Amino acid sequence: MIFDFNRNEVLVSDKKIELTEEEIKNTTGLFRASLQDAVLYGGEGIKKALSTIEFQGNREFITVDAKVHMLMPGMIPAIPGWHTDGIPRSENGHPSGEMPPFCPMLEKSDSPFYHLFIAGSCSPTVFLEPRNFKVRVPNKPTNSLYGIVNENLNKIPNLDAYEYDVEEGYWYTWDWFELHKAQPARERGWRLLIRVTESDFLEPNTDLSDVIRTQQQAYLTSENFGW
Repeated sequence: MIFDFNRNEVLVSDKKIELTEEEIKNTTGLFRASLQDAVLYGGEGIKKALSTIEFQGNREFITVDAKVHMLMPGMIPAIPGWHTDGIPRSENGHPSGEMPPFCPMLEKSDSPFYHLFIAGSCSPTVFLEPRNFKVRVPNKPTNSLYGIVNENLNKIPNLDAYEYDVEEGYWYTWDWFELHKAQPARERGWRLLIRVTESDFLEPNTDLSDVIRTQQQAYLTSENFGW
């Protein structure tokens, strides 16, 4: 089946927040933190960034994720294939269900809103510019959904002509139809990603042992790598 992605405009804030390297590397990693816990435990960089966010304000829950990486060229700080966020894995739209993902379930409930902030220029997230980007997807639920989506997208001639990097220091806001991916670091440097989610599905974690991240994951595409 053919499915329409990139249905709505990506909103970009008009105020830039500049963080120092010290503020970036001293940020605490967070996983589904409440706004209160993010401010209390995240550090000065998160406080500064959150002070400029514009919430949509019509979803039940707000959660904050934060990841900090020290990257070398070629390291990838997040999923390097094209994907969308929060796809439902249950009939009621919840992303933490047991079902394999299936694109038509996106139509059955209200989309969350995602707010992305990146500090550090070594590895910006990549989006696709065209609206209503049509991609062939499986006709039934499958855990291979995004592998298939990524493969089909990469068959499009000159796909890189449609790509654009987010600019560090600004908030980007989108919904669960928006295709994006991480990319390998271009240079050595620190990178902070903050993602704030407004949804009717994901409640904030309340146990600090779950909220505070003590590890970060990175990906490598080459075996020929060294410090």
